[in-house]
Order: sequence, then structure tokens, then C-alpha cells
Amino acid sequence: MRWICLSLLLLVTAAAAGLAADPKADPEPAKEETKMTQQAPSPAPLMVQLGELLLAGTRYEGENKEGEIPKMWDEAFIPRAQELEPLRSGEGLYGVARALPGVTPGPFEYLAAMPVKSLDKLPQGMVGWRIPARTYAVLPARDVPDIGAVAASFSEALAESEYVEDGGYMLEYYPPSYPETSIIYVYTPVKPRKAAKTEPMTIYHPEPKIVQKGELKIVGLEDLIIDGKCARTGKPVASLFEAVAVRGQEIRNMVDANILIGDNRCDDPARVWDGPTSRQLAGNEVTAFEAVPADMSMRLLAPSKYAVFSCEAPVDPETRQPLIWADFGRVYPWYAFNRARWGFKEKLYYLEVYYHADVPQMGYPIARYELWVPIE
Repeated sequence: MRWICLSLLLLVTAAAAGLAADPKADPEPAKEETKMTQQAPSPAPLMVQLGELLLAGTRYEGENKEGEIPKMWDEAFIPRAQELEPLRSGEGLYGVARALPGVTPGPFEYLAAMPVKSLDKLPQGMVGWRIPARTYAVLPARDVPDIGAVAASFSEALAESEYVEDGGYMLEYYPPSYPETSIIYVYTPVKPRKAAKTEPMTIYHPEPKIVQKGELKIVGLEDLIIDGKCARTGKPVASLFEAVAVRGQEIRNMVDANILIGDNRCDDPARVWDGPTSRQLAGNEVTAFEAVPADMSMRLLAPSKYAVFSCEAPVDPETRQPLIWADFGRVYPWYAFNRARWGFKEKLYYLEVYYHADVPQMGYPIARYELWVPIE
């Protein structure tokens, strides 16, 4: 488990104790850069809302001068992690570094942990922490050597936002895809810069999900897109979705009228799909192609594996309706970051999936947005 120990060491020394990052971390072997694996700048922080977290594991207190935290992961937590599996409530692992009350800089405490559903009856020698529901700013770390720099960069990263840091702790999240994908997420608690500001915000999900999708049939309206506008009408791409939403009753065998699917593709294999010119199909999933209107197009997609990036609007607890329209613009720079680091072998199309609150009138508002990128 040396991969996780090195990364935790770098984060703790930079964020919680003010110590220097380990300069002896093994360099990553040189890799041949390709169009899909070239470096991408780290995107701006995502503001993410997390509910209460119950974390259980092994605790350390000190200054980590002798590498006690990596040793704790290797010798205390990892060998006993299976004892927590019956209590597990989520994916991945967490590290939590927090300052001791009234002690800064100097000794701090650290928890190597797994998310659990209860803190009752923990295995002997393990401790549980209850982290309240909070808003966090999230930044990705490209790999182990990048974590220390990310942990120290939040103040600068948040300078132009509506939020400021708030809390004497920091979370580090290791998704199930790590270390294969070399992507780690660093969470720092924040609060609105103006205390009275309570407007709802889009909820983003930093870690993409890898899913397998079977054969997919789509019926809808298609146009050539040039610099973001439809070639036939000169209107923005959104007009295609609005038009197909209004005409939804003409589509037979529809799976769900509240879910619109956009198929964006490039027919030129010499370019990737996100160039200035592409073909866009806005439509609905169907179970069979039957009585398709003459001016509509059909698209049959073979089974594929997808990387799914998503965000959603917060909802009113009583009406269950979105409080705002989901702002999905920030999903793209996060995909670009992962795309460069993961080395996705993409195909010549991607899917956009829009979950709507009121389809009969138009294609908006958007309650949830998903970007489906087919990968191999």
C-alpha cells in the first residue's frame, strides 16, 4: 500500500502540520504523451455538498516526523480494513487531517478511515468520527507528487469565488479507481463569503462513474453544429432539445419523456469529437424504431462502456422540484482534466443526458445533467 501512504504523507504535511512535503517521492516513470494523455490544467474548485459522514478507522496524533502516518496505514489500518466491511456505507477510503484545538502549528490528529453506516460496535482499537454535513471546495490531485501543492492552493483557488475556507480539517478521498487512474480528490470545508448568502447551488459529483450500457436506440431531431449553432436555423444547440421536447408525443415507444439525450459526434476520424464542427442529435430513447416522423433521425448505438460525469440541482424537500436549473458548464473542464490524465480511448461521439422538471413546454429546466463518454 505504498501508493496510499506516500500520498497521505504529502497531504498531511502540507495541510495540517505545516511541514515540508517529502522531496524523496519516487518520480513517475516517463510516459509517451499522446493527444489524449497530454497535461491538462487543474480545473477551478467544484462546490460540493456532502451529507453527514461517519468514518471509522485508526487514529494518529503527532507531527509525523518519522513517517508514522504511512506506517499506520500499512500496519494498522489496511490489514484490518476487512473488519469494517460489514459496516461500509460508501465507496473508497478517506484520510482526515485536523488541527488539535489551540495547537497550531504543531501536533495534529489524523484518521485513516472507511465510510460506515454506524459508529456503534466498532472493532476493538478503532475509532469513529462524525463529520457534519458541509459544503466543500474540491480539487483533484493528478498524482502523489501533486497532492501537497493542491492542499496548499485552496486559498488562491477560492480567491475569485463566493466562498472562503471554514474549518480546521481537510478530507482526502481515494476513489475505487485509484491508483489505476492516478486521480485523488482533496476536500476543504467552505462557507459563503457573505454570511447572509444562502442561494442554492448546483451539486457536482467530482468522481466519474464507469458504467456498462447495452444497446441504445434514439429518435429525434438532428442538425450540423458549427461553432455552437445549428446550421439550418442559426439558433443555439438548445433549440434542438426544445423542439424535440415539444414534439415528444410524435415519438413512439418512448422510454421516458422526462429524459432527453443528445448524441454529439464527429464523422471525421482525423479529429476528436469536440472540434468546432459536429453533428448533434437531440432526442429520446425508444425501445423500437416504429413510425418515425419523416423529419426525425434514428440512431442505434452498440453496447459500450462509458465514463459518466454528472451534476444536479438541489430540490425543494416538500415539492421535490429543482430550486434552480442545474449549471452543467463546469462539468466539461473536469472531464477535460480526467480525460488527459486517465488516457481515455474515446470514440467519435459522446452523449448528454438531461433530466427535466417540465418537458411539455420546453427542454428546460434541467434537474440533472450527465455527460456520457464512451471509452474502451
